[in-house]
Amino acid sequence: MKKKENVSTLTKEQEFCDDLAAAWSSPGNPLTMRITPTFDPVDRICFRAGDVAVCALEVKCFKNSAADYVRWGSVYMDVHKFQALLGYSNIGLIAIFAIRLSDGDYWCVIGDKLKPAITIKGRTDRGEPDDIQPCVHLLWSEFRLVK
Repeated sequence: MKKKENVSTLTKEQEFCDDLAAAWSSPGNPLTMRITPTFDPVDRICFRAGDVAVCALEVKCFKNSAADYVRWGSVYMDVHKFQALLGYSNIGLIAIFAIRLSDGDYWCVIGDKLKPAITIKGRTDRGEPDDIQPCVHLLWSEFRLVK
């Protein structure tokens, strides 16, 4: 189990990944996903043709709606996850941050063109100091609806 992820979170993320795999597959060209080892900040690597890696994927499930992110202007993610996705992008994989909201699923390609703001953010409801950390703010305008 990845650090700080409970069974409920993992179940929601797995359901989201199953839905993404179905949405991004086509007849004769399925997309499969494998969970990365615990030391890798990124959630999954996606494959086509069995073992040909095509994508690094980080997923999050939020209770918020798209209207909330339109109002806030950005979505934040852990800077270490962002750096790991950039690393995969730099070696030729598509790097994607996908989010499940209360009213839809969205995705954003992570690459060198993005120049996000970096701030200190995080959860305060658990009272854990490690939950507050550097985060990148990805512009909501970079996200696309999963079809």
